[in-house]
Amino acid sequence: MSMEFSLDCGVPQGSYLGPLLFVIYTSSLFKIIECHLPQVHCYADDTQLYLSFMPGDDDAQDVAHHAMVECMKDIRKWMIDGRLLLNDTTTEFLVIGTRQQLSKLHSSSIEVDNQNIDRSSSVRNLGVMLGTSQLYESLGMNSHINQMCKASFYHIHNSRHISKYLIILI
Repeated sequence: MSMEFSLDCGVPQGSYLGPLLFVIYTSSLFKIIECHLPQVHCYADDTQLYLSFMPGDDDAQDVAHHAMVECMKDIRKWMIDGRLLLNDTTTEFLVIGTRQQLSKLHSSSIEVDNQNIDRSSSVRNLGVMLGTSQLYESLGMNSHINQMCKASFYHIHNSRHISKYLIILI
């Protein structure tokens, strides 16, 4: 048992009002994003920003890059003002396109407030790894399948430690 202490902010985890209060608290975030980008998806505390552009058009790339950087700056400022912290280690960006389209890109990272966010070949979305493949040149589940296979082999390998305690009934 932990010691009892008073909590002057926040909502206890598992409370009925928690989800509603979270939505109210974060509703202004959508207004900030709408100023910069056309699409955003949120689920709980995961936020995903979407932006499309023509990779062969340098001006379109620059406009898209600038819009994303400015949006991220405003999100970071909103979070600091709201006493929240943007986790830079889990912030990722993914560019989806054909091999020819991706070869036309001239930026492989986004810098926001001296934090460099490198382009990823795969990203996690609600526990599922999505990524681009060199072979298929499109978004796919290969990253997720590989991750699940690694985890499965790890657990199978570790099960040898308890195998002498298992009884197999036929």
